[in-house]
Amino acid sequence: MLAQQLRPDLLSTFHVSNQQTRQLKELLRHRHKLVTDTLRMKNRIHNIMAKNNLCFPASNLFGKLGMAFLSDAERPAYPRRQVDTYLSLYRPLKEQVDALTQQIKQMAKVDPMVQLLMTIPGGGAITAMSSLLRSKTLAG
Repeated sequence: MLAQQLRPDLLSTFHVSNQQTRQLKELLRHRHKLVTDTLRMKNRIHNIMAKNNLCFPASNLFGKLGMAFLSDAERPAYPRRQVDTYLSLYRPLKEQVDALTQQIKQMAKVDPMVQLLMTIPGGGAITAMSSLLRSKTLAG
């Protein structure tokens, strides 16, 4: 069956990325999944705050002042426990995201094509690396 499809060129060719490209794709996917998880924890904390009519006067609840507010805010025992649980999940996730971001930025410094892509306004190392991978996939 396969030989019959190969003879009249009925099967199209496909590109197999090299090991380095596959590893970079996995690194970017891993970071993206962790970013999604941190966003999920942030949204859950925001929902708890909204349900309990707790307002933070500044714009960034997850900045230095916001994290201090979350740690010190007076609230009923159960919502306090929920927020503490989500914060305990958020902090290590955020650390992992930061570490992966630094790793990707270091990789971006040595790639001249990524450096060129980073000159586009609004683009950083992550966007440039992702764009480069997409272009390699489409070209391959």
